[in-house]
Amino acid sequence: MVFEVRDLSFAYPGGKSLLQNLTFSLAASDRVLLRGDNGSGKSTLLLLLMGILAPSSGSVKLNGQESRKLSADQYRGVFYSGQSARESLFGLVPRHDIELWRLAAFGRNGEIDLTTLDDPLAAKLDTPYTSLSGGEMRACANLLLPFFAERFWLLDEPTVGLDTFRQQRFAQICAERAANGGGMLIVSHDPALAEELFDRFLLLENGRLRELK
Repeated sequence: MVFEVRDLSFAYPGGKSLLQNLTFSLAASDRVLLRGDNGSGKSTLLLLLMGILAPSSGSVKLNGQESRKLSADQYRGVFYSGQSARESLFGLVPRHDIELWRLAAFGRNGEIDLTTLDDPLAAKLDTPYTSLSGGEMRACANLLLPFFAERFWLLDEPTVGLDTFRQQRFAQICAERAANGGGMLIVSHDPALAEELFDRFLLLENGRLRELK
């Protein structure tokens, strides 16, 4: 299992319990769609899986090791993109982020072939993010996905703000991933994401997690 969650509960300081006794696991090939109302804790759950937040009680394990004991290097098998696209982008222009991820993922000798970027944004790689729309910034974050096909994806609302072309392109990337056995957990309310892209459906409601048939 990539992730094993046992009796996980969480509350923000001074707040009431947001997540209560969640127990589930994610295999490397699982393709999971996670849904729930705004404020139900979906984004918080992804932060707990990534070790960015620590559980109030219970445990999160990545490849058999508790997240509290993991080093950043041990997360190399996971690719996470948060709900705020800008928070997922560290450079001043898209080319900076591509270069940063090249170094992080492949080392100094690795290469990323920019000619494979099937998106009009390939012409805006040197355009400052301050000149791009929110949808374009989300698209920039999604540009990196094909380069991390070997990792398990944790994606929080990856289609918010995208135009029809980029929504279709994202769905195509997910379809290719499904065909190749790649795993992912996607938080989304987007009805354009076809259910056949997923083999598991989870609903987070009132602090509890329920698997839908």
